[in-house]
Amino acid sequence: MNRGTYDIAYTCGALETFNNLQSVKVYGNLDRSPELFLEGVGTFEHFFLYHHLETNEACVHFTYAYG
Repeated sequence: MNRGTYDIAYTCGALETFNNLQSVKVYGNLDRSPELFLEGVGTFEHFFLYHHLETNEACVHFTYAYG
């Protein structure tokens, strides 16, 4: 994932533990892939898992859209 394509100030990067991405692995999806659709009720637009490699802490950030 290209870390430059989203603003960390509005994601888990706003939390002190995750604001330095050098020690953080970020997994996620910027596209509306079929795996993010929820049957008949909407979709997750973005879904990210942040994992701090040194502290083993995690944070999930997502945005949701109805129908």
